[in-house]
Amino acid sequence: MNEITDDIREPLYNLLKRTNEEFGVTLSGNPISKESLDFLHRTVYDLHITRLNSQPSDPNNPAQVDHNIGLKRVAY
Repeated sequence: MNEITDDIREPLYNLLKRTNEEFGVTLSGNPISKESLDFLHRTVYDLHITRLNSQPSDPNNPAQVDHNIGLKRVAY
């Protein structure tokens, strides 16, 4: 699939919102702009933070912020 363009930005974000953080995609070799990649990385990170904040706190197992979650879920 080397024809994924900026049109995928919103549908891909909607897909990432519905899936767990182990799910990701690789977009290398596709004509997608840096702005779209930055948007996806930033919004996936924001979603990660929102999910962490919505979990009950556990002093024995504190939530860990993954600063690279955007790169892990939307690789390029």
